[in-house]
Formats: sequence, C-alpha cells, structure tokens
Amino acid sequence: MRGFRLMGRNQAGGSELLLASALAAGATQVEAAERTGVSARTVRRRLAEPEFAALVERLRVQKAEDVLEMLGDSVVRAVETLVELTGPSAPAPVRLAAARTLLEQYSRFSASVDVDRRLRVLEMADDAIDLPGR
Repeated sequence: MRGFRLMGRNQAGGSELLLASALAAGATQVEAAERTGVSARTVRRRLAEPEFAALVERLRVQKAEDVLEMLGDSVVRAVETLVELTGPSAPAPVRLAAARTLLEQYSRFSASVDVDRRLRVLEMADDAIDLPGR
C-alpha cells in the first residue's frame, strides 16, 4: 500500500515484522500463521506478549492513517467532479443527483466539523479544571 511505513529490522525481527504486518492487515491468526510459516499456537503466544501486541496495534493504526490520507487526497477531486456534474452541460437527472449528493455530504461534513469543534472546547475546559484526585 502506498506510504505504508514499516519498522526497520533493528526495531523488530524480519519474521516478527511479517507476522505483525499480516495480523495488522486483518489476517486471522490461522491465516497469519500460514503466511509466515509458524503455528497458530505461536501466533496466540506472541499476541499474548504486550510488546508484540503493541507492535501489531501500531501497524494497524499506521495502516488506518495511511488509508485516511489516501482518501483525504481524493476528496477534493471527488467534490470537483460533483461540482462539474452540476454544470449546464450535464443532463438534468445527473445535475439533480450531483446537487443532492453535494448537499447531503455538505450537511454531514458541517455537522461533523461542528461536533469536532464542540468536543475540542469541552476537552480544553476539562483540561482547565483541576479536580482533586486527577
């Protein structure tokens, strides 16, 4: 996958990284075992180790961030395409569908931005409160 960053060998052994990568990519324990040439029992044992489980989680988060970045890069082009489809050269049903999609997505996006803004305000207020025992 484009931009997927893997740790170097000095941070994780090659076979450990292959196993962690397979699990982070969504493989089941059995599938990851088959792909990396270890037993399913070894996979379960490794996942019980906090350091290895943390590696798998870091790789999952990394992969999710990479996918989100790819989607973000495509959003502008998608919106531009929808805007073009609302132009006078497009057939009326296409213009209507594009306009509906733009309005629906704008409504969802603006609501999401508003919730995010409110959450940040609440988090800042929470950080400013000094309660005993915290």
